[in-house]
Order: sequence, then structure tokens, then C-alpha cells
Amino acid sequence: MTGPTAKLMIKLGKLHDAVHEEIEIGLAGKDFENIGRALSFMGFEPKIKWFRLRNTFEWKGVSVMLDRTRGYGNILELEKICDSKKKAAVLGTLESLLAELGVERTPKEVFDCRYAIYKKNWKRLV
Repeated sequence: MTGPTAKLMIKLGKLHDAVHEEIEIGLAGKDFENIGRALSFMGFEPKIKWFRLRNTFEWKGVSVMLDRTRGYGNILELEKICDSKKKAAVLGTLESLLAELGVERTPKEVFDCRYAIYKKNWKRLV
């Protein structure tokens, strides 16, 4: 896909868990408003929207995402997709890579607090 893009994402499990399953559907940026309208017609209303500039890199076998999210801030995310049997080992690898970068993992409580503030105010922030 070329040009601006958008994603419809459904994250399964608890919010901000280190390991979770997700369903991700890529869209052309021009389709973003129409997918929102279609979901609204089906009775689904957004709980929250994120507008971000994302740079994605591959490093040592993992995806590295640098996000600048409007109204929320900057996030570094490391991701490696795996099956449930390998999740403990992969999580250990990701923790080691964060340490190699000199980055401490943000506690879940900090993300939960920031998310609650953003969720309450996102319409004004974006």
C-alpha cells in the first residue's frame, strides 16, 4: 500500500499486557473515514482513536516501532509475533533488547494512567 495508511485494530486480552493477541486490518488512508462510517452504521461507535506517525524498523529479528501519537506522546515498541508456546522466551528476548538500548520498560500502571487520561480527553486532544 502506498501513501497514507490507517489500521483497524482489535486487541484481545487486557489492556497494556506485555503479551496479547491482536487482529489488525490495514487500510488505505483514504478509506479511514468510510470504515468508520460503516462501523457506525452497524452500531459500533469508537471508544478511542489514535492518530500517530509511525516509523517501523527491523532490528535483530524484531519489529521496532517509533510512534509520535497526537495528544498522547512518544512511544518505542518492540514486537515479535509468535505462538503461545514461545511467548515467555520471546518476552525475555524483548526485555534483553530494551536493556541493550538502555531503555527501561514503562510500568503497566503508568500506561494505564496515561490511557485513562487520553480516553477521557481524546476528542479534544486530536
